[in-house]
This record gives sequence, C-alpha cells and structure tokens, in this order.
Amino acid sequence: MFSLIVQIALMASLAVIVYMLARALPRAVEESVEQEPQNALDRFVRRIPLEKLDIAIQNFFINLLRKTRLLVSKFDNLLNEYIRSLKKTSIAQSGQESIKKKLDLLVNGDEEEKEPIIEESIATTEEEAVADIKEEKI
Repeated sequence: MFSLIVQIALMASLAVIVYMLARALPRAVEESVEQEPQNALDRFVRRIPLEKLDIAIQNFFINLLRKTRLLVSKFDNLLNEYIRSLKKTSIAQSGQESIKKKLDLLVNGDEEEKEPIIEESIATTEEEAVADIKEEKI
C-alpha cells in the first residue's frame, strides 16, 4: 500500500512539472527572435516546401502499401488454388477416404472426426434372430 501512495505522489509531481513547462513554453517561443538565413544554402533550404514533400511521400507510401497488399492477396489466392489442386489430384490418385479426411482436417481446421456408424446386420430368418438374441444375453 505504501508503494502505491509513493507512486501516486511521483506521478502527481511529474504532472505538475509537465504543466509548468507547458505554461512556460509559449513565453519562451515569443521571446526568441528569428534570425534571417545567413548564406545561400540556408535560404535554399527555407524555400523547400517541406509540408508538400511530406504529403507527397506519405501518399507514395500509402499507394505502395496498397499495391503490396493486393499482390500479397493475389499470391495467397494462387497458393490456395495450388493446394486445392494438389488435394484433388492426391484424392483422385489414391482413392482413399482416410487421406481425404486428413486433408479436410488440414484445410478446414481442427474439427472433430465423426466415427462412422456401424450398421448391424439385420437377421433375415427367424433362426438368425433367435441366435442374435441368445448372443446378447450371454
């Protein structure tokens, strides 16, 4: 509890210091006198429209990132189609249901495998029915 009180006191004192600096900053800016550029290089740098350059560079990077995102999406779709074609060819070649189930699990995620329902043979004659009943009692 004591450490909490000390931390609150430190944060409050930090907030007061920042507030005092924020109030004093406008006075310091008003008192400073701007000097004229002294040589040709300084005058040239002053004439460069930095705000416009910043906006142009920002727009360039925005467009670059959009195009990159588009290319990545196209590449992702291409890979997904390739995986689907591999899946179809492997199932067609092997013809095994277990491979199809495993691939479906890989593609669709971790879904619970449903166990196949085992169909019990239905007795066709009366004697088979009696034999089945006797087996169940044992």
